[in-house]
Amino acid sequence: MAVKYWRGFILYMLFLFFSKTLSAQNIPLDLNEAIQRTEANNSQIKIANFELAAALEEVDKMKSIFLPQITASATGMATNTPLNAFGTKLQQGAITQADFNPDDLNGPSSISNFNTQIMVQQPIINMDAMAMKKAVTAKSEAYNYQAIRTKNVLKNHVVKAYLQLQLMYEMLDVLQQAKNTAGANLKLANDNMEAGYIQSADVLSVEVRINEIETQLFQLENNIQNISDQLSFLMGAEPGQIYKPGDASEFSDESGILNHNMPDTRSDILAMQSQVAAYEHSLDAAEKARLPRLNAFGSYDLNSSFDFGDSQHGYMIGLQAAWTIFSGNKNKSDVRKAQIELDKSRTQLAQMIAQNRMEFAVVRRKMTEAQQKAKLNESAIKQSKEVLRIKTDRFAEGLERTTDILMAETTVSQKEMEHAQAVFEYKMAHADLLLMLEQN
Repeated sequence: MAVKYWRGFILYMLFLFFSKTLSAQNIPLDLNEAIQRTEANNSQIKIANFELAAALEEVDKMKSIFLPQITASATGMATNTPLNAFGTKLQQGAITQADFNPDDLNGPSSISNFNTQIMVQQPIINMDAMAMKKAVTAKSEAYNYQAIRTKNVLKNHVVKAYLQLQLMYEMLDVLQQAKNTAGANLKLANDNMEAGYIQSADVLSVEVRINEIETQLFQLENNIQNISDQLSFLMGAEPGQIYKPGDASEFSDESGILNHNMPDTRSDILAMQSQVAAYEHSLDAAEKARLPRLNAFGSYDLNSSFDFGDSQHGYMIGLQAAWTIFSGNKNKSDVRKAQIELDKSRTQLAQMIAQNRMEFAVVRRKMTEAQQKAKLNESAIKQSKEVLRIKTDRFAEGLERTTDILMAETTVSQKEMEHAQAVFEYKMAHADLLLMLEQN
């Protein structure tokens, strides 16, 4: 009998030592700190910001449709072909009467030329490019809204992971209390066995219950590590840390949020609306590609021989109107493709709004259900604790069976865990509603 008593006592003390060692390794983590670290270090947020920056650069690039294109070039060449040789001399301003000799015209000597040119092209009217600039601008707005949504979604992930971590520690406390109670029951069972009230099988039942609790504790510790690794990933930190969240707040009625309706100005919806606008402008650009373009141009040339002696300069300016009348049905195909993409994006927007409304209704029902479960569990915990107290007193006097007190103790633990789970589900649904409403 004494051996079994000391075996249970040693198991109990080892559990306490292990629990203290585990808690000593925990790193305190505040929810606001976790959110701030995620916003600063999360790779997904950085990628969204890079995409936004690239889209803004595309907008700047499209400004070229209003700005002149200026190029400078320097070209050296030599020729003895009649036409080019005469033209080169003419550009250099080096033509003399002797150059009109038929023999020299038909068989000129080689002539060299060094040409320096500055060319300017100024778009004046380019309707399809102007429409495409609007499309690129709308696309950049979509990326901006997507970056906002990415940040809000990741904040929601952090909050929900933090709530999971709080739940794990709440369950850890419940199991530790259950282990304390089971340890006390083991002592009573050994005393009652020595007094002849119960048999050794009853003591073994209590030890089995302690082993069950230890198994659950081990599983909880693994879950705490897994959720801590998830938080580390979200915050851009190395895995392996074990975080200790702040104490979970008591259940509070926040059902006022259920009266809100899902807004149509949410960032993900605005992002999709901007995508639709981008496709509308792309369709407009494809249709306007058939229209003529008007551009101004000018050039300044300096020509001289390689000895850089006499040189001749000149300029040319003008306007060019160009109209692509037929492009092998390319324009028609571009218009049809742009129309299909526009119809697709409009369908996706309608689907997103309908799906969000459905999910909003589901989450509202989850929150209401969890709220009701939490309230009912509060009274169930009080009742089960009173039953356990009565049975423990009777067990100490040898008036209750071991199975009865084990069942009462298990019921208390179950009700406390069910209450923690219900509060957790309520907070998770509340967090999802905040995300859907885009509220802090």
